[in-house]
Amino acid sequence: MSDRLDARELAGIRWGLGQLLVLLSLLGCFSVELGSRPLLLGIFATVGLVTLLPRLIRLIPPPLWRLAPLLLLLVIVGDFFLSGGDILAPLFRMVLLLVLYRSIQARTPREDLQVLLLALFLVLLTGVLSLEITFGLQIIAFTPVAMGLLFVANLSSRRSNAGEEKEVPPILYDEGWTRLFRRIRIRMDVRTMIAGAVLFLTTSALSLLLFILLPRFDIGASIPFPRLQSSQSLVGFSDSIRYGDVVSIINDNAIAMRVDVEMESPPAQPYWRMVVLDAYHDGGFMVSSEVAGRRRTLQNHRFSFEMPHPGGSPPDSVWTLYLQGGISSYLPAGDTFASMRFKNRIDLQVHALTRVFRTNETNASTLSLRYEGLQFGGILPAVAEDLALRGMSPVPVDTSRPAYLRNLSYPQTLLAVPEDQANRRILDRVLEALETTDNPSPREFSARLVAFLQQGRGYSLETVIPPGQGDRVLRWVESGQAGHCELYAGAFVLIARYAGLPTRLVTGYAGGDWNGFENYFMVRNRDAHAWCEVFDPAQGWIRVDPTPGFAGDYGSVEAALAQGRLRLDRTWTAYLDSLRILWFRRVIQFDNEDQAFVAESVRGWGLSNLDWFKDRIQAVRESFSRDWDDLVEHGQWGRLLSALAKPAAFLALVIVLFYSLQKFIKRGSFEGLMRKKAGLILQKHASAVGEESAIGQELMLIRYGPEESWPADTPGALKQLRRLLAGGLRKDSRS
Repeated sequence: MSDRLDARELAGIRWGLGQLLVLLSLLGCFSVELGSRPLLLGIFATVGLVTLLPRLIRLIPPPLWRLAPLLLLLVIVGDFFLSGGDILAPLFRMVLLLVLYRSIQARTPREDLQVLLLALFLVLLTGVLSLEITFGLQIIAFTPVAMGLLFVANLSSRRSNAGEEKEVPPILYDEGWTRLFRRIRIRMDVRTMIAGAVLFLTTSALSLLLFILLPRFDIGASIPFPRLQSSQSLVGFSDSIRYGDVVSIINDNAIAMRVDVEMESPPAQPYWRMVVLDAYHDGGFMVSSEVAGRRRTLQNHRFSFEMPHPGGSPPDSVWTLYLQGGISSYLPAGDTFASMRFKNRIDLQVHALTRVFRTNETNASTLSLRYEGLQFGGILPAVAEDLALRGMSPVPVDTSRPAYLRNLSYPQTLLAVPEDQANRRILDRVLEALETTDNPSPREFSARLVAFLQQGRGYSLETVIPPGQGDRVLRWVESGQAGHCELYAGAFVLIARYAGLPTRLVTGYAGGDWNGFENYFMVRNRDAHAWCEVFDPAQGWIRVDPTPGFAGDYGSVEAALAQGRLRLDRTWTAYLDSLRILWFRRVIQFDNEDQAFVAESVRGWGLSNLDWFKDRIQAVRESFSRDWDDLVEHGQWGRLLSALAKPAAFLALVIVLFYSLQKFIKRGSFEGLMRKKAGLILQKHASAVGEESAIGQELMLIRYGPEESWPADTPGALKQLRRLLAGGLRKDSRS
C-alpha cells in the first residue's frame, strides 16, 4: 500500500465532502416553508442514507440512470407549468431534485463542482428568504468544507486520469469509510491543515471587512424581492374571529415577534393593534365588507404618514419588529407613528377607516419592520369619516347570524346590538346599575363599565357559558362568572353600543417579556389579547381594556421591572434568543447609519491607540536618552542594561516561539516524521549499519533522498528494517 493517497482515495474524499455540502445546504431548507416539506424530508433522508452506505448506489439499475435526465426534465417543466405565476416554489423544488440526482451517484471532479454550486445556491436562497441566524451558521460550516472540496478537486486534477472515471471509489465498497479515515489520518500534513486554517480565517476576515465597507444601496426600494407566503395565519388575527380563537393561542409559549426599541424610558405594556373588527354576530366579530373595501394599496419599502399625535410632535423613538412567519397578514402597529420601513419593496394595504395595515399574504418567514416616531398613547385620532358617528343611536338588529350585514353598512355596524327582548332586558339591567342618568363622558362611562364587569369576577380560560335564551356573551354577563379577554371585550362592546357609544373590538398583542441579556421585548403567542376602542368626539378613539389585570399604566420598562410588573427573562432560552436578535441587529439591519457609526468608532479607536503608541515611543526615547546621558557622564552601565533588558527578552521570546513552531510543523508533517524515524534508526544502530550495506542505503535514502524515491510503504519498510536490526543485535549478543 502506498503512503500517498492514490486517485481513488482522493475521489472518495471528494465525494464525501460533496455529500457533506449537500446535507449542510438541506438543513437550512427546513427554516423556510415553500410547501415542499415532504419532498425535503425524503431527499434529506435519501442523501444521508447514501452517504453512510455508498454501496447502495450499486442497487440502482443502469437503465434508470439513462432515463433519469428525461424524467427530471418532465417533472420540472410540469411543476413550473402547474404553479402558475409563482416561480419561487418550483425553482426551489427544481434545485432539490437536481441535488438529489447528483448526490446518489458517482461523480467526476467537474460534477463535484456542480454539486458545490447547487448546494451554495440552496444556502443563499434559504438564507435570503428566511433571514435567520441559521444562515450565518450554515455559511461558517459551509465555507471550510467547500474550500476542502476545491483543494481536493484541484489535487485530483493534477493526477493522471484522477477522478475521471464515473465510479464511486472501491474503497467505499470494500472496507467503508473507516479505512479511508485511517489513511487520511496517517497522511495528514499539519502544515497543510495550518495553511487551510489560515486561509479560512483570512477569507472570513476579508469577507467581514467587505461587509462593513461596501456601500449600502436601497435595492429593496426599486426591486420587489420575492418573499415566502403562507396560506394560513393564527386564528384571532384574521377578518373574522369567533369566541375562543384568541384564547386558543394564549397557551402557546412560542415567540410571535421580537421588538427592539431605541428610546428613553420605553413603555412596559405596549398595545400592538393588528385587527380592528366592527361587525358583531352571536359567536364572534368580523370586519364588515365596507371597512375591508375601504383601503388603498401602496408599493414601496418606506412609508410616511401624516398622523396627528396627541402629545404634539411624534416622540424620538425607533421600534424594530421581527415578526415570525405564519402569524398574520395584519401588521402590529401602535396608536400613531411617523413612518414605517421594510427591508424590501412590498405591497402595503392601508385601511383608512380603522388605521390598520396588512400585506397581501401572510409571510411564511421572518418579516422585519421598523417604526419611527411610534407612540402608545391610548388614543387614536379620528378620521374624517368618523364625524358621521356623532349623535348616532343604537341600531337593534338580529345578531344571531351575520346575514343582517347585507342590509347594514358602516358606520351603523359600530352601534349594532341584539334586538330580542331577552338581550334587551340584560342590557337594561346593566345600564341601570351603571347609573347613566348624568350623561357621563365616554371616558367616564368606560371606567364605570369596566368596574362593573370586573366586580366579583376574575380571569379564567375555562369559562363555561350557561345555556339559555339570548346572546351568549350577555348570558355570561348575567352569570357573574370569571372570563377571558374575548368575553370581557365582547361584553364591553355590546353594552357600550347599547348606551349609544360607537365601539369596536381590537385584537393584537399586549406587553411581553423583557430579555435581560440584550434588552428587548419577546412577545409570545400567549400575549395575544383583545380589547376595545370607544369613540369620543372630543378626542378620537380611546383604548379601553376591561380584562382584569391589564388595565392601568405600567409606566416605563425600568419602573415596571423594579415593581415586578414586567417579567425579566434571563433563562438559557432567553440567552439563545438574544443571539438571534444580535444577528438581526448586526447583520440584517446593518445599513448606512451603522456603517458611519462603525467607521467613526474605528477612527476614534485608531486615533486613541495612535496617541497611546506615540506616547509610549516618546517615553522610551526619553528613558533611553536619560540612560545614555547617565552612561556618558557617570558611567552607569547598569541603568542602560536594565532599560534594554525588557525589549531584548521580548525579542528572544519571539525568536524561540518562531523556531519552536517551525520545528513543530516540520515534525508534524509525514515527510518530516519519516525522515526523523530513519535518522533515529541510523543513530541507534550506527555500529551495525554500514553505508554500503543494503539496509544502510535504504535508511539513507529515506533520511536524505527525495520523497518520490521512497519505498511504496515507507512506514512498513521502517518497521521491517527496525526488526531486522534488532534481531541481528540479539543474535550477536547470544553468540
